[in-house]
Amino acid sequence: SLKKISFTSSVKSIGSHAFKGCTSLVQIIIPSSVTSIEDNAFTECSSLRQIIFPISLKFIGRRAFCQCSSLTEILIPSSIVSIKDNTFNGCSSLKQILIPSSVKSIEDSAFSKCTSLMQLTMNIATTKFSLSTFNECQAINHFVVDSSATMIPRFNFSYFKHLTTITIPSSITF
Repeated sequence: SLKKISFTSSVKSIGSHAFKGCTSLVQIIIPSSVTSIEDNAFTECSSLRQIIFPISLKFIGRRAFCQCSSLTEILIPSSIVSIKDNTFNGCSSLKQILIPSSVKSIEDSAFSKCTSLMQLTMNIATTKFSLSTFNECQAINHFVVDSSATMIPRFNFSYFKHLTTITIPSSITF
């Protein structure tokens, strides 16, 4: 049973469905040579706890980490500009997400069913997303507006039923 993957520096892309269903996989270390992770590359890797993304990563495909139910944290590199649909759908152990201000769009259901997600940090002024992006993420209780934000657009925070705290940076003036 495959538990850990380390790639050599000659790897540029991780192909579609490459490790789908590797249920014993716990850790992935992706070298700086990798610029893309294709659709469904690690879907259903239910024991996966840790992913280390390189700053060189430019693309993460649809459903790339869908149903990775043991994944507890992800650090999305600032080289990513879009998060595709269902990329982290069903990552039910994920507790917090920091979405860098480089991300300009998050597609439908990208973080849907992340039922343990409690803290979300993002720039709501520059990142386009729909409410289905965070469908069934009812545990979110802390929303942090990214420090790069200069305004808060029209947004309905009541979607997050357990929200108790919103942290607004000093860059926003009222």
